[in-house]
Amino acid sequence: MRPYVTSNSANDVSLSDVDVRAPGVPYELAVGRAVFLCAMDPIMLTRPDTGAILDANPAAGRVLGLSVDEIRARGREGLRDESDEGWLDGLRQRHETGSFVGELRMRRGDGSTFPAAMSSAVFEVGDQTYAVLTFRDVSEQRAMEQKMHDTLEELSRLATADPLTGLLNRRGFMTLGRALEEDAHRQELPLTVVTADVDGLKKVNDEQGHAVGDDMLCDVAHVLSTTLRSADVIARLGGDEFGLILSGAKAAGDAAVAIERIDRDLAEHARARNRPYELSISVGVASGAAGAAFSLHSLLRAADEAMYRERRARRS
Repeated sequence: MRPYVTSNSANDVSLSDVDVRAPGVPYELAVGRAVFLCAMDPIMLTRPDTGAILDANPAAGRVLGLSVDEIRARGREGLRDESDEGWLDGLRQRHETGSFVGELRMRRGDGSTFPAAMSSAVFEVGDQTYAVLTFRDVSEQRAMEQKMHDTLEELSRLATADPLTGLLNRRGFMTLGRALEEDAHRQELPLTVVTADVDGLKKVNDEQGHAVGDDMLCDVAHVLSTTLRSADVIARLGGDEFGLILSGAKAAGDAAVAIERIDRDLAEHARARNRPYELSISVGVASGAAGAAFSLHSLLRAADEAMYRERRARRS
């Protein structure tokens, strides 16, 4: 009688090599072989103790870019991404519980790696222990998830960014400002808000055009960004108005020093670039003392009032 399987070892198991035309092949074995070979997901039959791969279905070969014989020759160590430390935890979990479900990185025949959603379970036949391992290449799924994540981040950034200057817009200013307000109250630190209007923007828009006015706003944004600390919040609140938030124990003193630097740097920036306009701002400052019951809204309103007083004083 012709045997079902031709193998080099009595303990080798291979559904791929089962000859269903041989006399006496059990119906269950024939069905199992058909399921194994026709499955859309890659399946491999392994020895959990040695990592030997006894068999792999055609789907596994397509995903890995290898023949069944090449998969057998490589074994588990030749197919796993050795840089993925999750493999050791997965093998340990399967040894302790009899199964593993998770995501691990595998290596294709060309050396490239990919994330694989994997499940594996151990079973026994007679006195032999085997493991069945199914996996699925989830590269496209992970790439789509990353693209969606990046898109959401970009939408979030656009929702809080001023498209002209690249600074925060009013929404971003208020969002970060409320967080700084809470932190200032929690640590009993002062908080200082500065509002600044660009002098002469309307005249520049009317006489030289809005494109030149936009350059004027971008110049102010550039000077604010390069003059202030990276920890300070800088935003274009709308129109010709900018807002700053300075936090920390020396916030009020820092604001006074910063405003002096900003005035100087604005004038130097316009001269160095031979701008057809002068650059200056009208500024209002409001500080909440450490431990005081201030709010971002109240400081912003007080800074606006101070700025308008300064502007009126300069005109009189």
